[in-house]
Amino acid sequence: MWRFKLSLFFVLILPGYSCENQVKSVEELRDQFKNHELNLIVFFIEDCPVCFNVAPKIQQLIEQNPEINTYWVYSTPLPDSEKLTRFLDDYHIQESVYFDTDLGIAKFFGATVTPEVFLIDRHGHIVYRGLVDDYFFEFGKHKNEAQRNFLEDAVEAFKNSKIIANSKTEPVGCLIEYTGKNEL
Repeated sequence: MWRFKLSLFFVLILPGYSCENQVKSVEELRDQFKNHELNLIVFFIEDCPVCFNVAPKIQQLIEQNPEINTYWVYSTPLPDSEKLTRFLDDYHIQESVYFDTDLGIAKFFGATVTPEVFLIDRHGHIVYRGLVDDYFFEFGKHKNEAQRNFLEDAVEAFKNSKIIANSKTEPVGCLIEYTGKNEL
């Protein structure tokens, strides 16, 4: 699985944001995973209402678990750096942001919507993928408050060497629009 090489894995360089973890292939990314027990990949776009809802929750989880190595992957063929900068500022995102305009990263992981999260161990195994929580149960439809925090529960189970009860949930959000050669 990891032999697949992504030729375009760019860091979007915006004023005030880190670009120190730039990687150009899945192999390089996997090498970075080896340095951390747990890695979090967050696929997002700056204008998705579901992303607005989960960004603060993800940031809180990262603050409570600084040992998690986090990658925010901006997956859109039509980037808007002004809106993206505003999103990053509004949600206090300080981690590196990876620019995925050819959707190669999203395609490699099989991400279908934003937001979609992937927890990956140091060996490159996906231990959880899907929803942050169950606040949204359908696009545009949500509960008064989340009752299950899937990402947080997966992190806690992993840290305590327990089996992750729900290792995969069906994500709800804005579709990643694969077109032409990028179709799944």
